[in-house]
Amino acid sequence: MTGFSSSSSFDAGHISKDSDRARGEPDASSSQVQDSLETYFSDVRRNKRLSREEEAEASKRMSEYRGDVIAIICKLTSFPSAIEGFIQELGLGESHIRSLVDVNAPNFEPNKILSLAAKELPSMPERNAGDSLQCYAGICSLKLFLDWLSNNKKQRAKFTRDDVDEVVTDLQISWSLFERFAGTIAQAEQQFREEERKFLSLMRKHGITGEILRPHWRGRECRDDWSNSELLQTIGVKDKKFSISDIKTIKACQASMKRAAVSVSMTPRILLKAHREISLAMSKYAQMRRLMINSNLRLVIKVARGKSSPEMSLKDLIQEGNIGLMRAVEKFDYKLGFAFSTYAIWWIRQAISRATAEQSKTIRIPAHVQEMKRVIMKTANEFKERFDRDPTEEELAELSGYSEHRVRDALSAADRTESIDEVLPDKPTSERYLVDDKAECALDNIMTKEGVSAVTEAVDSLSERERLVIRMRYGLEGEAEATLEEIGDKLGVTRERIRQIEVAALDKLRHPRRRKIMQRAIPGIA
Repeated sequence: MTGFSSSSSFDAGHISKDSDRARGEPDASSSQVQDSLETYFSDVRRNKRLSREEEAEASKRMSEYRGDVIAIICKLTSFPSAIEGFIQELGLGESHIRSLVDVNAPNFEPNKILSLAAKELPSMPERNAGDSLQCYAGICSLKLFLDWLSNNKKQRAKFTRDDVDEVVTDLQISWSLFERFAGTIAQAEQQFREEERKFLSLMRKHGITGEILRPHWRGRECRDDWSNSELLQTIGVKDKKFSISDIKTIKACQASMKRAAVSVSMTPRILLKAHREISLAMSKYAQMRRLMINSNLRLVIKVARGKSSPEMSLKDLIQEGNIGLMRAVEKFDYKLGFAFSTYAIWWIRQAISRATAEQSKTIRIPAHVQEMKRVIMKTANEFKERFDRDPTEEELAELSGYSEHRVRDALSAADRTESIDEVLPDKPTSERYLVDDKAECALDNIMTKEGVSAVTEAVDSLSERERLVIRMRYGLEGEAEATLEEIGDKLGVTRERIRQIEVAALDKLRHPRRRKIMQRAIPGIA
């Protein structure tokens, strides 16, 4: 992407070097690992620590530059159509509302949004069966934002940072939505410039400089209705220097430049002007962001050292902590009045704890289950200290506030995993580890010729996309079972969309008509 880098990227300036050292590939020896860490620590120590006032000022300027980007984007006439495209993606399951609206923000009030939508929108958007209250309110929030842009079409060119900031804050429109649109503009500008460079290279080959060309050509780059003679006259060529091949090259460049501008519903001039303005504001925002991150890298090191564990190296802990620090920089609100380090340390600890929980075990236990387990085990220890006995599941449920079912799940997640190959001399071999070699294999029972034929017949009655998903997901064509992500990559949609297709297909396979087909060949099927 030319012009500016996304603010969500960590590959900017000195931070990129720091983070690469922090999360570098495993080294050949422990001494090399230690050397790389010492080099990283040395680089971090060179970064100046900001005072509380300097951090507040940097955060304030970050907020202002981000507001400038949002205001510039909201002025563009093509922005509402981009939001409509985002809403269509939501309906198709190709993106999630969390990437467009901050539905998990503490000050996001679903009921307030729904009340406002019922009052302001001509008609309420349709609510899908699986949509939570927050997700549905997020969709309404996006619709309200689109409605506000459409109703202020004439005033849009005069939007100020404060005008837009108030609406964006009230509706909790995500910064990532504007980053995504800015990235689309940057990509279109890059394609336009590449074709323009080809065109100018051809002009220089014939001795025509940019200064000579500009008065004739600028603003007419995308015209595609000229004859050959009109084209040569437009670019200021009076003699027959250009061959038919050269003219074809010029027209091909024109067509490509037009496609680049049309892809974002802009003229070339508006595209280049919008990119220039967004690029300037983005670069200022990224500069302040780098300053905040660099000045607090030593805080990550301090927290990572205190969270050391045998499952993850210090380098990995620092990497995860740096990711948490970046999130803290983006979410920090200087107006609340507390020090940035007070706010950031929570994000750093959370990132490290989550990574440790997810990456340190052979069998991954979700982070929310790990947190629930921690609360329940703490409650159990306090109970045992007080009453000198272990609590029952009912008592734990009452004291922790979780249901008995959740307590049972958390306690089972706390069990240590065992290897079935491990020989325990002081314990008899459990019968559950022994296999009866005379037992009939259930898989052989099912996958008979008739069974395969019945399953194939039932699956073939599905739609083409559902059929492909089921076959890949369950390896029905003799290949390995594919993950949701692998299928999504092949079909060009998100893993969530593949999950939805799979659920719909399985519901259809449970239909009595299809189930009877399979039951005739596989009597034991449910």
